[in-house]
Amino acid sequence: MVLFVVCAGLSFVLGVLRVPNIAHGSLYMIGAFATFTVTKLIAGSVGFWIALIVAPLLVAMVSLVAERALFCHLYQREHLMLLLFTFAISLILGDLVKIVWGAEYRSVSPPALLKGSTSILGTSLPRYNLFLLIIGPWWLLPSGFLRTRRR
Repeated sequence: MVLFVVCAGLSFVLGVLRVPNIAHGSLYMIGAFATFTVTKLIAGSVGFWIALIVAPLLVAMVSLVAERALFCHLYQREHLMLLLFTFAISLILGDLVKIVWGAEYRSVSPPALLKGSTSILGTSLPRYNLFLLIIGPWWLLPSGFLRTRRR
């Protein structure tokens, strides 16, 4: 489901803005580190749920600034120029993340509600994975991605 959300977002940006955004993964990385920061600042499972709201909003702000300040000047350029530019943005964002959060591996533990597994039709499925299967497509509905792809 995580790969579906990443691919759907990349496809949405390419379809709407006509920008092959190589830096798309870096934006997800910023969201992941923002989630880590919020969960560490706000102890307990409340931090996890607040991070699900704060991290996407932070990534949306970073994306909006990048689009308004940088990308809007390049829409009429050829795709090779856009690929090189977004690759450079990806490298810059990667280095900024290393400066702010360091290069160490970080992880976020799901809240107690999402730990463990649930049996469905005799198969044991992790609750966190089921949560991702539910929340992933739901998160894409406001963006219009699922509506625009049904032609």
